[in-house]
Amino acid sequence: MITSLIRGLVIGRRFCTAVPRRAEDIMSNPDLRPTQLCLRVSYLIRFVGDLDTAAKYARLAAFTEIESESTIITCQHIIGAMMRDKRCIANSETVHDYPSNDTFRVLTKGLVHFGRLDKAQTFLRDRTSDKIRDYPDHVAFNYLIRGFLDLGNLDMANLVLNEFKQLCYDAMSYTKDIYLDSISDFDNRVAFLRATFMEYWFKQGKKVEAMDCYNRSVLSSMLVPCAETGNALLVVLLKYGEKKLAWELYNEMLKKSEPDSDTIKIMVDECFDMGRFKEAVDTYVDASDAYIYIKCCQGADSFSFPVFSGGYVIARCCESGIAEMWDTAECLFVENIVRDDFGYVEVSHLKTLIDTYVKAGRIDDALNVSNTLFDLVVKEVFNLF
Repeated sequence: MITSLIRGLVIGRRFCTAVPRRAEDIMSNPDLRPTQLCLRVSYLIRFVGDLDTAAKYARLAAFTEIESESTIITCQHIIGAMMRDKRCIANSETVHDYPSNDTFRVLTKGLVHFGRLDKAQTFLRDRTSDKIRDYPDHVAFNYLIRGFLDLGNLDMANLVLNEFKQLCYDAMSYTKDIYLDSISDFDNRVAFLRATFMEYWFKQGKKVEAMDCYNRSVLSSMLVPCAETGNALLVVLLKYGEKKLAWELYNEMLKKSEPDSDTIKIMVDECFDMGRFKEAVDTYVDASDAYIYIKCCQGADSFSFPVFSGGYVIARCCESGIAEMWDTAECLFVENIVRDDFGYVEVSHLKTLIDTYVKAGRIDDALNVSNTLFDLVVKEVFNLF
C-alpha cells in the first residue's frame, strides 16, 4: 500500500527516473527505520528547507519492512511540502490504494491545483465507490468544488455538492446510522462545503446570496459548528467584513467545546492585523485559560496548551514594532516556551525574537534566546537517532 504510493509518486525532474528496485539504488547505507526516516524528512523540510534531499529520503519509505504510521506521515510530509513549493506531482492518479485520508486529500488537491479537475472527479468517485459504508471525504470534495467555482462553473460545483450529500445519505442508509450525532456530523460536513459557496458569492459582490449560505448552514439549523467547519466559516466572515458575526460565532464555539488551535489563531491574527495588539494577546490568554479549565475539569494530571506554544504570538508581538509588545513577547517566551520545556515551536518564531532584541540593542537578551534556540535544534537533531 505505502510502496505503491511512494513509487507511484514522481516529484520534480530530478527524480523522474526509473523506479529503483532497492534502497541502495537511492543512497548507500540507507537507514530504513520508519520513525527515524520520518524525523529526517521532517527535519530537512522544517529546519533546512532542502526539499530535494527530503524527497530522496522519502523515497526510502517504499523499502521499509514495517508499514507504520511513521511511513504514512513521511509520505504526507513530502507531498505537502512539494505542494507548498508549487512543484509538480505527476502520476498520482494512477495510485488506487491509499494509506490514509490525509494523503488522499493532498493528492486530490494536487490534481485540482494543476487543472486536472476531470481526473480529480474520477479520483473521488473511484475512492467512494468502494467505500459505501463510509462517509465521503468532505475536504477532498471541497477541493473539487473550489476548483469548479474558481472557474466560474457554479452548476458543476452544485452538482458535486449534491453528489456529496447523496453519498452521505447512502452511507447513513447502509449503516442505518440515524442517531443525532450522525445528523450533526452530516450538517457540519455540508456547512463546511457551503462556506466555499459563501466565499464565491462574496467574491461576486452578492452579499444576500452569501449570507443565505451562512443562514442555511448555521442559523436555520441552530448548528454549533465543529472546529473544522467553524474555522472555514470564520475565515470567510472575517475576510468579507462580517466581523461582528464572526466574533459571535467564535464565542459560541469557545463556549461549547474545547479550544482549537486553528480557531484561536484565526482570531488572534484578526486582532493583530487590525492593530489591536492587546486584544490579540488577551484572546490567546483567554483561550489558554479556557483550555486549562476544561482539562482540570476532566481530571487531567498534566497538559500544555496546544496553541502555538506561545511562539506564534511572540513573533507577532515582535513584528508590531511596539516596545510594550516586546515586553509581552518576553513574558510569553518565559511562561510558554522555557517553562514547558520548549514543547513545539517553530525556529523562525525564536529568530524573530532574537532579531527584535538585536535591533533594540538588547544583546544579552538576544544571546539568551539564541542559546535556547541552539538547545531546541540540538534536541530536534537528537530525536533523529
